[in-house]
Amino acid sequence: MISAIAMLQKRLDSINTHIKVLKRIENITKQQIENDDFKYIQSKQTDEKTFNYQANIISLYGSLEFFIEEVFKEYIEHLRHIIPQYNSLNKKIKDNYFDNVAKLHSKLHYAKFSHITELKIVQNLEKVIVQDNNEILAEPFLGNGGNYKHSIICELMSSVGIDNVDCNIIQLSPLSDLLLELTPDKEQQRKMVAMRLEELVNRRNEVAHGAISDDIINIDSFEDMLKFITVYCESLNKLLAHELLAYKWEQVPSTTYTPSNVYGNAIAELKVKNIHLNIGKKLLIKKQDYPEYIETEIIGLHIKNNTTGDIEEKDSIDINDEEYLISVKVSDKLKINRELKFI
Repeated sequence: MISAIAMLQKRLDSINTHIKVLKRIENITKQQIENDDFKYIQSKQTDEKTFNYQANIISLYGSLEFFIEEVFKEYIEHLRHIIPQYNSLNKKIKDNYFDNVAKLHSKLHYAKFSHITELKIVQNLEKVIVQDNNEILAEPFLGNGGNYKHSIICELMSSVGIDNVDCNIIQLSPLSDLLLELTPDKEQQRKMVAMRLEELVNRRNEVAHGAISDDIINIDSFEDMLKFITVYCESLNKLLAHELLAYKWEQVPSTTYTPSNVYGNAIAELKVKNIHLNIGKKLLIKKQDYPEYIETEIIGLHIKNNTTGDIEEKDSIDINDEEYLISVKVSDKLKINRELKFI
């Protein structure tokens, strides 16, 4: 999901730039300068800190909500390409879709759903239910916004069959790296993730609803919050990409190969027939542990000549009914117990 993460990064870069400016202004106000402008700035520092805090919280939460919904839409769009028939979709999607579309009809007055019309809903249901085309919309699964705590994000993902998000996301970098610096305990890591998201949501709601609070975090604490939201979103993006790889593995009608040998954690020895391979061809690797699926590509090819026994390096190979021993070098780590599918 490249577009959503790129747009998120652009938004977060703007917030980062704003933080750097605030820090420089703070340093300037510590200097002993005697003029009316400087005295005015010093006299209004408390008001400015409150305003900047509120602006930062609203901007950061807005970036989070924007990302969650955009990356979810991208996931649904990719899913449509991988599974073209509606009836082949995950049971949770099919069980909930019609009711969710009916609920969406009552929310069309919200700005975020303004691009959805009654006609579009009717046409979509005809394509999905009658024609069995996987043209499901992402919007029926989305809430009204303003409350994307970690538990709500997990519920959103679960509504389309992505379960165990709270357990799996803490295993994906860069979030896993950040959490490991704090504690190796997985249960504590899960609680930390929930608490950090809840803190941002609660602070956002206080600001949005005009609550007056003396609990204003300083710039350094806000930077920590910004860093956490950044790595959380990056890991969630990886989690959704992994879910798509799992679907792709099931949908690809090609042969599953298990290497007879693996050399240097990068070269798989395989017995193959009736196959065309070339440098740059994509393949999926299935592991035993999470994340189970990796998409990589061939960066080296060798084939054993059945007549002479020589090992020949190739840019591409075409093999028919006769079985050949080949070696495939990939750009990711391999182990003997991993399965491969060429796509």
